[in-house]
Amino acid sequence: MITVMPTRLIITRNKIISLLVLLLVSIPIFVNSQNKIAFRKQKFLSTIETLKLNPEKLYLENKDKSYNQDSLQKYYNLLIKEYRNKQKTFNKSQNICWLYEIGHVKTCLKNYNEAIATFKDISILIDKQEHPKSFVRLGIELADAYRLVGKKRKSNEIMLELLDMPIIQQETQDRIDCLRLLSENYEYLKEYQKAMELSLQLYNSFHKEHNYAHASYELVQMGRMAAFLEPDTTYLEYFHLANRMAKKSGHQRRIGNNLVNTGYAYSNAGYPQIALRYLHKALEYANYYPTYGYVYNLLGLSSAYFLLDSIPEAFSYAKKSMKISIEIEAYNYVYQSNLRFANCYTRMGINDSAKFYLQDAVRLNKIMDNENRSVELYKHLSDVSIKLDDYTTAIAYLDSSYMAYTKFINNTNDDKLAQLRVESDYHIHKTRINELVSNNKFEKEKSKRLTIVVIGILLTLALTLISIIIIRKRLKQLRESYLNLVKKNIELDKLNNKLHECEIRPTRKIKLENIKDEDIIIEKLKKLLVNDEVFTNPDLSLKSLSEELNTNTTYLSTIINSHFNINLKTLLNKHRINKARNMLISENYKHYSMEGISTEVGFKSRSAFYHTFKSETGLSPSLYIENYNVLKQISPLQIN
Repeated sequence: MITVMPTRLIITRNKIISLLVLLLVSIPIFVNSQNKIAFRKQKFLSTIETLKLNPEKLYLENKDKSYNQDSLQKYYNLLIKEYRNKQKTFNKSQNICWLYEIGHVKTCLKNYNEAIATFKDISILIDKQEHPKSFVRLGIELADAYRLVGKKRKSNEIMLELLDMPIIQQETQDRIDCLRLLSENYEYLKEYQKAMELSLQLYNSFHKEHNYAHASYELVQMGRMAAFLEPDTTYLEYFHLANRMAKKSGHQRRIGNNLVNTGYAYSNAGYPQIALRYLHKALEYANYYPTYGYVYNLLGLSSAYFLLDSIPEAFSYAKKSMKISIEIEAYNYVYQSNLRFANCYTRMGINDSAKFYLQDAVRLNKIMDNENRSVELYKHLSDVSIKLDDYTTAIAYLDSSYMAYTKFINNTNDDKLAQLRVESDYHIHKTRINELVSNNKFEKEKSKRLTIVVIGILLTLALTLISIIIIRKRLKQLRESYLNLVKKNIELDKLNNKLHECEIRPTRKIKLENIKDEDIIIEKLKKLLVNDEVFTNPDLSLKSLSEELNTNTTYLSTIINSHFNINLKTLLNKHRINKARNMLISENYKHYSMEGISTEVGFKSRSAFYHTFKSETGLSPSLYIENYNVLKQISPLQIN
């Protein structure tokens, strides 16, 4: 006998197994994280004890940044609590070491601005001559924190000061860290030749040591710089060589990062289809590089899809990058996400949203203190303002763009930028000269022509203003007439509901002597029209109706003409239009089309329905609905 286990039991058992597997996987990770934190804490407290008796042994070292965030947060809370309790008992070296640990943990927790404040406090305490190595390490951490919040110039100022110190002149890890950060910052600031030279130094150093992962990264850096310095696309070879070298190193994070950068390179070169292949391939390595790398990958995908005019995909990846960037407080990537949102909204024609994200990008750019990006930002805002017909704001943003450009070129001594300054001044002066020439010609024109032009403009403006006033007045009158028509129709509905007679003329009470059972026929006719709604039958005729009422066509026609003063067709159409009006304003028939309502009330064609509706109500069906809704808003009591 075979026993069949119930499906619900199978699902429950599978869930339990999955939870157990997850628990077994999670526990070692959690324990490992706890062990790392415990080891770090033990080592740190041991250093503090050593400095108590030997303050001269102060040494600030580079520390691991890869920890579980929850565990790290608990460790940070403990650090702050103990520091507040013991601060007064510390000597200067202990105080420096403790603050350095707090600042470093703040960096790991992505609290960069708080970390900057802490590192600046330490710089006041530490003696550059007494502890030069610790001073260098502190400077690198501070410069890196400034870099991460987007303040690249401030970051470079610190690192250039460090590189002038004799202790860092040798091939030390601190020197390499400074050169690497400097190179990245120079790229960000568009000082490409300086970045290229630093990357080449680093590449030679890493390659000599057979450190292929780092060497491949420097190739990527050189490729990015060469893209701005070389006139063709030969710079792409840097990226292909970097990919081969990264693969040779076996470093998964570096492989993925290089693929992302190759995707960006092809996208910037105008090959978005090829770029997408590299960027999607890079996602396979997303688990190996940090959150910043993943966001950079998402931004690249957004740009590539935008170039292919695939706006929904571009918007989707920008949305993902924005969400993560805000979570990790990566201002530069929030800025980049803003730009991609703005581009997508501009392409979709939603210019007010584009303006919102550009304005937020301006706000972030001020925080990051990057002058060279302000020029294009303000120009983009000016273009969007023109599309919104906000010309005053457009001119203001255009002025801001020019002022930002002037400020940037005046603060920079680079030869390439000096050339741009000369070229810009040439165009500005040429435009000014043309304006002066034009003004001089205009002043030589006869005063009579000027007067005629002015009078013509004034007359045109006056006529335009009068026309606008007349048109607005007529439109207002027309709107009021439409509303009055709706009111009259509603009043007729109320009157019909109160009457027990079906559209019988009150003044006509004389019976037709030659027609037998006249009252019975009228009563049946009213029932068929009001209760049974026979008028919804489009094929209803005088003959079929007379048969329904057990009379002949002559008698029926005479009765209708006598009691209603109209023929059968008009009578049926009146009932059809009354029903149609009620359907048009009813929520129950909101999903019906005009054709659907026309058929429902008994018309054979849409044109016949429209013609009869306008004849009966004075309005087309769409105008009737529109004005009914207006009346409902301004005077709800009149329609109830």
